Amino acid sequence: MNRRAESILALALGNDIIGDDGVALDAARALKETFSDEPNIDVVESAESGLALLDILSPYQRVLLLDSIEAGDLPAGEVREFSREDFHKVLGPSPHYAGLPEVIALADKLGMDFPSELRVLAMKIDPQEEFRQGLSDDILRALPDYIKQAEQILRDWTKNHARNITH
Repeated sequence: MNRRAESILALALGNDIIGDDGVALDAARALKETFSDEPNIDVVESAESGLALLDILSPYQRVLLLDSIEAGDLPAGEVREFSREDFHKVLGPSPHYAGLPEVIALADKLGMDFPSELRVLAMKIDPQEEFRQGLSDDILRALPDYIKQAEQILRDWTKNHARNITH
């Protein structure tokens, strides 16, 4: 794929038949409506992981990755933001076989096109032990703020793009 100048991707990862693991997908559906008239922003939902992310990410300048996490002592619904710099070191195995640190390292090593800016919004969910559709009450309450955080990042990126064009 060819890289589009100032292209932005909001990529939501998850599986909506594993309960709260689908929180990013719900957020993406709201973002699609909000940014439907923005030609530089693509909003994509995916259950892909690992090395398959290289093909999805490489055509974009900026990527906002939306996902859920089960690790840590955070309460369910808490959101953490990470940047590309937070993923320089591979700390341990990923449940996705090749996690984001491995994907970034491989892209760098191979000299592949990769987003110049990568931000991750990860919402803490409790471990999912059963197949079910729909989000838990804690995650439903946290979803509007999660969406607002994502919207703000995307708006900031589009403002910066517009500012660069006028100068």
